[in-house]
Amino acid sequence: MSGSLTGHIGNRVFNTISAALLDIFFPRFCLGCNMYGVWVCDACRQKLPRYMPRPLYFVNYTAHLSAIRAAYSYDHWLTRSIVHTCKYQGIRDLAAIMASALAHELSYIPTYDQECLLIPVPLHESKLRERGFNQAELIATRLAGMIGAQINTNAVARVRSTRTQVTLNRKQRKENVRQAFACVDPLSVAGRKIILIDDISTTGSTLSELAGIVRSSGAVEVSGLVFAHGTLPNVKDRALLVDHPTESFYYS
Repeated sequence: MSGSLTGHIGNRVFNTISAALLDIFFPRFCLGCNMYGVWVCDACRQKLPRYMPRPLYFVNYTAHLSAIRAAYSYDHWLTRSIVHTCKYQGIRDLAAIMASALAHELSYIPTYDQECLLIPVPLHESKLRERGFNQAELIATRLAGMIGAQINTNAVARVRSTRTQVTLNRKQRKENVRQAFACVDPLSVAGRKIILIDDISTTGSTLSELAGIVRSSGAVEVSGLVFAHGTLPNVKDRALLVDHPTESFYYS
């Protein structure tokens, strides 16, 4: 038996044993129904509500974004649970579930093709040290692997630490991220169509600010793609939840 074949079999055995041990000591239960063995079962995943944005939510922040697409509504408790469990409890496996949802949404972005470059929204180095990972980068990396897309995790950087956006209104959010990003590798984005990846967007302030940076560095097209889209706490007209994915797209 050749050394390479032996090594391959050894790796498979090691991965199988590792997975079994993890399942024993850190069992997975569906976040929706508590079914054993998965983080989100197929039945619960099918119940996740599609997000249909109202144009009113977009008119103030699409100056640099050609399009924005969200898979699900953040107003639903299970959508929030997926995002929070990944981001704050460190369950990185959930990035694959979010990436799978985004892979489906890509086909509804009119300008998408295999030449598009995926760029995850970066974290500031202080936040990255605190959390240990960038959830947007995890999602984008999984997505790139699923669809065979190009990805650049070093093209842009968050050069200024910002406040959490949760309690801020639209104007405050826009000001909070102003000049928070820089393009550190302009040659990689010049002349390219870019898709910015993140886990959640509410007002689009972060995506819009980052889109402006890559546009100024020569990108010809910038779209945003997120797992969930939320609404501000004081918005009385909540997002309309729809089942048909083509209805959750707004093109500026």
